Amino acid sequence: MDTITPLVTNSLLFILGSILLEFIIFLLFASKLKLNIGRIIIAVLTANIISALFGVFIPSGSTLLLHYIWFGVAFLLAIVFEWLIYIAFFMKHSITNQKLAIIAIVANLITYLALALITYNSVIL
Repeated sequence: MDTITPLVTNSLLFILGSILLEFIIFLLFASKLKLNIGRIIIAVLTANIISALFGVFIPSGSTLLLHYIWFGVAFLLAIVFEWLIYIAFFMKHSITNQKLAIIAIVANLITYLALALITYNSVIL
């Protein structure tokens, strides 16, 4: 077995889990609106793929303090990028930009909290 296999497998599982979690959060916040579930899935996937691609360019930091600073920067950028993508996907629908911002904030807060707990406990992603 290759040494990179657990790293890739765990990372993929976390990514898929976070996308599922963000999808569920989106559904909970938008449950009373008549939004197409397929559109929500595509929006959440697109938002996470784009924010992940931008995240590749964020350094990890050589010290613990720098690591947490860049982690915070990545968190804030993910919220902004995902919110803007949600606006683009739902601009002609009955959901407000403010509600989309709340969805992006809550979804990323929970996802980044899970990631922080995992990395804090030194679990290999």
